[in-house]
Amino acid sequence: MNNTMLHMKLNSAVCLTALLAFLPSSAFAGICFLPDCMDDDVMFGDINMDINEDTEFCEKEGYTYYASGECPQYYAKVGQCNRDDHYLKCDAKTWCEQNGYNTTSCSIPQYVDQPCPSYGSLYKQCKTDNDRACKELGYTKTCSSGQKLYQNSGRCAYDSSYGTCCTPSGCPSYTSTSYSSYGTNGTDGCEYTCYYTCNMNCPSGTSTSNPGGCGGSTRNGCGTKTCYYPYESCCTPYSNETGCSCGTYSCSDGCGGTRKCCSTCSSSSGSDNNSGSGNGNSCTDTCSSKGYNSSQPSGQTCSTTTVCGKTCYYNCKTSETSEPSCSRTCSVGTRGITGVSCNGGYGLTVAVGTTECGDTCIECDECANSASKAPACNGSNQHCLQTGKCGICTWCLTCGCTGSTSYGYYSKSGGSNCTKINDQAGHEQYCGACYFCRY
Repeated sequence: MNNTMLHMKLNSAVCLTALLAFLPSSAFAGICFLPDCMDDDVMFGDINMDINEDTEFCEKEGYTYYASGECPQYYAKVGQCNRDDHYLKCDAKTWCEQNGYNTTSCSIPQYVDQPCPSYGSLYKQCKTDNDRACKELGYTKTCSSGQKLYQNSGRCAYDSSYGTCCTPSGCPSYTSTSYSSYGTNGTDGCEYTCYYTCNMNCPSGTSTSNPGGCGGSTRNGCGTKTCYYPYESCCTPYSNETGCSCGTYSCSDGCGGTRKCCSTCSSSSGSDNNSGSGNGNSCTDTCSSKGYNSSQPSGQTCSTTTVCGKTCYYNCKTSETSEPSCSRTCSVGTRGITGVSCNGGYGLTVAVGTTECGDTCIECDECANSASKAPACNGSNQHCLQTGKCGICTWCLTCGCTGSTSYGYYSKSGGSNCTKINDQAGHEQYCGACYFCRY
């Protein structure tokens, strides 16, 4: 720097000396032909050959020398020394402010963005960064094993995918967090709704209140409640007649349905079982022999049918329009009330008490004469494979107990000497120690 100043001062002195040698003294005041003779000190006759004096002055005033006479990039010129225009004051902050870098701080969730190249504490703008804001506030997107984020509370206000971890306590029985249309039951402890996985309500037309009678019941979809159908009076239907030698016909079962009844044998072909006498046929059936009433009980309304030309009554009920205040329900196992008879061929009518309204309850002993209704298994090697009503055997099988036979039995103890075969009905059986195998 001092060399540059020296060069400038010497140029001025040489110019002045040359001029003085050739010009008269009268020309000193206003003439100079060389461009370098424009130094103020020379012009006014005050040649200052002390280079250090200007340098010290500029530097003392806080100026910095720049050979190019310009401030560096991203710096603004805020001052220039009047003794040497290469001495300048350059300021980075001023340049940043002049070029739009005026931001120093921002409010969450915004953060300073684009720092000034020459002054790092000034920024171009504020920029939103929700992800950074949620992380800095302690929220997370991932939880450790067995945990999950709270469903609603504890979520980051700037990004709801960030939240606070929670350990669920689990949903109640018959519920889960998977959506269903069966309704809800609380939450799992982390605010996730628990939905029923099955229908807790009773089916339409049923209720949890037992109305009595024989309407029956079912269960709700989850199997947790007994659901009762509306009240229906109790009725035990008559069973089908068996051992019919002359065929069967459809007749009432006493409860509004039908059953099979034995046809009456006649001496002539083409008998009309329900027509009474005629066409050379005879009909000896009576209402009672077919399980019907021969007359309608007083105060009751009955269904009717015809047996051998006679009107018979069944399924008799009180003709009152509403149930009396007293109960007409008989105890479980009884046949019905006064006027209902049992099948004449199967048993006895026994009075077993009365209802609250004074109706007589009867019971039918349908198995009283059952021994003569079907054959039993005879012989030491015969075994009853299947029984029907009243314990009557309906399937007898024979086993010789000497290895493979035509019918199968199996050792109850699971003996190894058993051979699988098929019985007459096509079912797989085993032969061994003379015990029938059910599996």
